[in-house]
Parts: sequence; C-alpha cells; structure tokens
Amino acid sequence: MRRILCLLAAICLSVHGAETAPSATAVEPIVAPVVPAQPAASLPVRWQRTTISNTQAAVEVSNYRASIGRFTLLHSKALKTPIWRRVPGAEVPNSEGGVAVLDLFRSVDDMHSMVTSGAGLSGDPGADGPWQLVASSATAVTFGYANTEGLQYRLSYSMDAVRPTVHAELTITNGSSATVALKPRLRALTGIHQDDPPNDLPFMAMVDNVGGFEGKMLADYLPAVGTFKPLVFNGVPDYVALKSRFFTAIWAPSTVTLSTAATRAPVAFAWAALGEGFASPGAATPVHHAAIHTEFQAIGGGAFNVAPGQALSVGWAITIASMAERDLELLTPVEQKLKFTDGMFRFFKSLAWLMSLPLDSSPCWSAAMAGQW
Repeated sequence: MRRILCLLAAICLSVHGAETAPSATAVEPIVAPVVPAQPAASLPVRWQRTTISNTQAAVEVSNYRASIGRFTLLHSKALKTPIWRRVPGAEVPNSEGGVAVLDLFRSVDDMHSMVTSGAGLSGDPGADGPWQLVASSATAVTFGYANTEGLQYRLSYSMDAVRPTVHAELTITNGSSATVALKPRLRALTGIHQDDPPNDLPFMAMVDNVGGFEGKMLADYLPAVGTFKPLVFNGVPDYVALKSRFFTAIWAPSTVTLSTAATRAPVAFAWAALGEGFASPGAATPVHHAAIHTEFQAIGGGAFNVAPGQALSVGWAITIASMAERDLELLTPVEQKLKFTDGMFRFFKSLAWLMSLPLDSSPCWSAAMAGQW
C-alpha cells in the first residue's frame, strides 16, 4: 500500500502546473475576416511548391503568396480506422511516408502561414501572380514579391536543426515616398489532420498557454462551422495551437524588427488570435475543422508605422507533433502540456489529485516532492 501511495504521489507531481483556466484579453481583438468564395476544383499550373525538410519533417512551400501547402511528420503513421468507422467518401489515409499534419483541408488553395491582410497586399492572393523563388536549399527557401505601391516582400522559411519546426520571417520594405501603417495578419493554421473523423471531434481543441509551464493553458472547443471565436489571453501567450486526438500544430511568434540599410532594431509587439470554424468539402459527411488567424500588433493594439526606406520584419514558427513519446520528447515542457487537452488525461489528472489528499501525512509524499522517490 505504501508503494502505491508513493506512485500516486509521483503521478500527481507529473501533471502539476497544467491546469486550464479562462483568461481575459490584453490586446485589440481581430475583426472576423470576410471568407471569400471557394475557388475552382484545381489550381492553375503556375502554382508550384518547393519542399524543404530535416530528419523529422518536410514542408511544402508554394509560390501562391509563399504559403505552406503541406507539413508532414515523416516518422508517424496515420491510423487506418475500420471501414465501419470511416466517414463515407473520405480518403483512406496512407500509413507510409509520414502523416501530413497540415494539409489542404478546406479547398485547393486554402493554405497555412498565409498572409491575408494588414500587409499592403490585395485580398485575393491569386491576383499577386506567382511569387518569385529568390533562394532555396534542402532546408530553407525564400520567395519575393513587389506590389504596385512600392512595397517589397520577402518571406523566408528555414527548418529547425532538430525539431519538426519551420521558422518563418516576413520582411516588408517600404520603397514608397510615404509612411505606411502595417499590421500583418496570417491565416496561420487551416485545419489539422484527424485520424478518425467525426469521432475525433470531441478531442478537437484550440489551445493557448500563458505564463510558461507553471502558467495557465486554455483548451477551447472548435467554433461552429461558419462562425468565429477569439482566443482570449490574460498576459503574453507562449503559443496557440490546434489539437486533434493524436496530433498537434503549434504556432508561436518570435520577433518583430524595424530596420534600415544600416540598422536593425527589435520592436516590442503584441499579437491576437481568432478561431474560425469550417467544414472540409468532398466527403459525404463534411469534417469539422478550425482555422486560426493571428495578427501582429504594435503595443496597444495599433499598427506599425514604417517610414520610407524602412523595413518591417515579423517572425514566427510552426511546429507539428504526434502524441507519441518520440515526438513529445522533441517539444519543450510548455508545449508538452498539450497532451492534457485530452479528456482522459484530465480525468486521470483529477483522480490523481483526489487520491493524493491522504498523502499529506505520508513520509513518501515529502520524498516525492523533493525528487528523491
């Protein structure tokens, strides 16, 4: 019995600090965007992709406004559910060659990491024409574009050396004669792989974490199809994420800088996020998904003022992972908290807390707290 009590003490400690709680906003909320009509069933030939990869993952970046079309976890396998559990008309996942945790879940051009507004670009990415491939290697790629108002764009992606993470930086150079106000908004994540829809739906969540490992994590259900729901922060969030039963995609900002030809200086910034519910077409039973829109803001919720000759750079990273131990080990302790969005984890966490109450007077408890057990 003494050994069982000690074991429960260790279990309780392992889940300490992952409580979830509602929070309050500290930035200007994002106004829900107007969702454009869906395009034709196939993209023109002019849209082409460049693949970069490391040992963990591969990313397909398109010249369609330098957005991400697919992000594959190379060492994972999709779960092939029994035929009686599959969505009628849904494609059977391929268990070889990894799992595309991020893919085209709504329409053929509904990409991830897509710059949508606030950056001086048109509302229709197709109107840009193909962005130019400026540089590429096995692990990095850069696309460029210039609009008619004198703004020049560079969007670069580079793979992390170890993790299934891609780092991105958008640089907007003001080549005009007037100061421009920029507040770049992205459709950061547009759906996530589900092994077993619609049975995965109770496990689906939009997640944010504020305050590190000891901070608060909020897991919220997906917005209803066709509706929007702001992700509300109490403080500076560590990340926002989409979570299905067995996979997650994490988006986190990195830096904002203002630079000239001679200087490059970091700028304090805030950011906001908005969830959007949608259903993927194509199957007899559409699959419920969510997109997460993010927006870079100046402190106070305003725009960044970029003078002629200056360049604004905003950076972010996207990480994908399964809930398998080999993938969780590559995540930070703060990111690993995402496994607790599963209702079963939360149930056993609460059960462990209740069963730990009699341990207050047990000598094993103090030993476990000190890390000696």
